[in-house]
Amino acid sequence: MKFAVIMILGLLCSEGAQAQGHAQRMQAQQRHANQMNVQGYLNQQRQMHQQGQQSGASYDPLQPMVESLRAVIKIQQQQLHQAAGEMRTLMNDPKFQKLRNGHWTSYQEGFPTVPGEKCAASFFNMDGMLSVAGLGGYKDPALLILTGKDVPAPRREAQISATLHQSGERPQRVRVFNFKHPRTGLGTIAFAVPSLEAAVMGMDDKSEIAVEINKARIYSLTYHSGKKASASLARCAGGAG
Repeated sequence: MKFAVIMILGLLCSEGAQAQGHAQRMQAQQRHANQMNVQGYLNQQRQMHQQGQQSGASYDPLQPMVESLRAVIKIQQQQLHQAAGEMRTLMNDPKFQKLRNGHWTSYQEGFPTVPGEKCAASFFNMDGMLSVAGLGGYKDPALLILTGKDVPAPRREAQISATLHQSGERPQRVRVFNFKHPRTGLGTIAFAVPSLEAAVMGMDDKSEIAVEINKARIYSLTYHSGKKASASLARCAGGAG
């Protein structure tokens, strides 16, 4: 996956003080826009979580796989002898088979959904979850959202520095948003992507994506069937799929 994440660190200018000042203003505007986009996403997720708790609310397409992922992470954090029995039980669950093999879920955010808006796709496997979430239409900003057992889960969302590794690409050091996801309750980081179209165009069929914080790897996941997922996203948002 060649995500063109928005670089909001390290923009250097050598064309004098005026040009450098302009670059700094552009940085500040981009940081503010990214922060507002992530805050909007989190507010929406909190609202959907609250609606999901109410009787008669719409079915959450992520719930079955999220429940399996949470169960796996809980087992991974236990002592070996405690985890063995629970793992044997979990292996009989059909949802766990999907998780073990790796599974994409495509959906739209919001109650009710709006055609062509807020299209998303999430990949789950034993290592965690990877989501591509459109914040509007096909040309509007999007987020790359990564969840895993070693991702920090702070009480309050924060911006931190991280290094993004993608197959076949040089590492990118960027600012990311770190939070405890309202719907999953798991540690999550989000990268700003210029548009859902850029995310779709950057998805390989199979790729590894990893993240380091302070030189410690806190996330690593290899996904497959990316072309099918990207085509689904494009169709949902009215792009060329």
